[in-house]
Amino acid sequence: LVGRSAGIYRSVSVTAPLAADADALSTALSSLDLDRARDVLSACPGTAAIMSYSGEEKTTKI
Repeated sequence: LVGRSAGIYRSVSVTAPLAADADALSTALSSLDLDRARDVLSACPGTAAIMSYSGEEKTTKI
């Protein structure tokens, strides 16, 4: 699927000290499962994310 998201999440919102980092992380996390997303964020101090799942009324804060 070139140019399309993995479809796991409806949206991914990230906070980070720099806007460019938040933008890059939200793009990267949108293609990862939740466990990998947690691993990536834990390696990036000062970051957090809210991930809303596609087709569900479920969100996860990490």
